Amino acid sequence: MHNHKFYFNGCSITNGHGFKYQEKDSRLYTNLVSKNHVNHASRGASNLKIFLQTSKAIIDGIADIYVVQWSGLHRHWVYPAPDKGIYFGSPKDPKNRIVTENDKLIAHYQLLNHDYGNIIQLLDFCFILQDQAQCHNCRLIFINGIVEWSNNEEWMYNLVADAEDHDIAVESLKNNIELVDWNLWINPWCSFYTMSKSLDLAEDNLHPGPKTHKQIADMLKEKLKV
Repeated sequence: MHNHKFYFNGCSITNGHGFKYQEKDSRLYTNLVSKNHVNHASRGASNLKIFLQTSKAIIDGIADIYVVQWSGLHRHWVYPAPDKGIYFGSPKDPKNRIVTENDKLIAHYQLLNHDYGNIIQLLDFCFILQDQAQCHNCRLIFINGIVEWSNNEEWMYNLVADAEDHDIAVESLKNNIELVDWNLWINPWCSFYTMSKSLDLAEDNLHPGPKTHKQIADMLKEKLKV
């Protein structure tokens, strides 16, 4: 591993939020795996942003091993001005604060932002990166950062409860899942964030802590042996 250059992308977890020195903190999983790396992760990053940046990095050939930490399904950004971005994450708790027009817009957007379409899109991102990595003869590994999903059929039927034809929706989801190379994943069905709840949290009491990062680093190192 010491002879390889790594590329990491993801959201605030991979960016090191919650740690004093953020992405430079020695306890961060990226630094535990390799000192020779590029880290393009950013706070609040959507899966679309992570996908586009990683795709470009693979095409440019900036590393030998690409590690992609997928973020929350619902995340989205809009830019009303070149230097102003609005984060369409989860609606903020209005308790003890003034609810702005942006808060109302975000809340309405999330009501229309169903996870089914976001999951299909994420699977598409995986297909494309798989093909690119194969074409460019490089290693690709996926990490579940904050993706809350399951391959359990009952969970799938609950997900498509609002669909006109539940069976068709579930069958389509299963077909897409089968196209993913799950051997590229180190923790497909248990997110980094969920793992941290039973291990530890960082100094901000929100992001995964050093024990969780070490667990991910160990899993990643084990995957790289294969």
